[in-house]
Amino acid sequence: PKAANHWKSIEHVHVLRVSSRRSQSALAIYGELVPRWRVAWMNKQLKRIRRATNNARDDDLFIRRLYKDETNDGARKLAKRVRQHREDSQQPIIELYGCLQDKKRFEKRSTQLVKRVSLRGKKLKSWNPTFSDWAKEKFSGVLEQFVSASQCDRANLEALHQMRITGKKVRYTMELLSGAFSETFRTDANAALAKLQDKLGDINDHFNAIKRIEFWIEEASSAKKTETRYLKEMLAQEQQRLTESREDFYGWWNAKREAKTIDILQRPLRR
Repeated sequence: PKAANHWKSIEHVHVLRVSSRRSQSALAIYGELVPRWRVAWMNKQLKRIRRATNNARDDDLFIRRLYKDETNDGARKLAKRVRQHREDSQQPIIELYGCLQDKKRFEKRSTQLVKRVSLRGKKLKSWNPTFSDWAKEKFSGVLEQFVSASQCDRANLEALHQMRITGKKVRYTMELLSGAFSETFRTDANAALAKLQDKLGDINDHFNAIKRIEFWIEEASSAKKTETRYLKEMLAQEQQRLTESREDFYGWWNAKREAKTIDILQRPLRR
């Protein structure tokens, strides 16, 4: 409701996107405990939410960036056009909210999904695991994805982005299965992942900024020379910052730090 009706506070769309990612992680972990069709329906809606908010979030971040240069004539003119684009980007969010809110469909399906949680399938019923054993099996699968992603080609931006995503999944999984792990482990693991996520986040932010600037350069007509000149200057700055953030990451994420991080994350699986 806040992202749809009070969108001028940019945090509402951001929180909605984070919540949708966490919800998808929860479905990935606990999905075998509820009917498959309910999981499929809910995942579909969460993906729709993410798609509906993509442009809005990009515009929010870009506007915030432009406000930092509000004394620049090109930035002021461009900000006016981006704000209009942001208003247009709000429409898909409002429409989707209206669809999911109709007869409280989304709320009812969410409640029904939670009510149907139980052990399902011959494997789970015959195993009848403790929560700790079951949680470790789930965590092991997510951790395996992260270990594989951490050994990627670090010159490949898409591979680094995938590493960042799998790192987020590890953190979400620890939160969603927190009862199975000690507080000491969660503290150490979060500390090990937080800095990694920050550095990969910097790279991702600059990369996305470059794509957004290139979009607005294409949108600018030849008559908008002030805006185009400003955008090209901004593009050069972001390209330089991207290079610097990548070099910083390459120097920081060495073999020793990688091994130590993975060792911390594997700690509960060795017990």
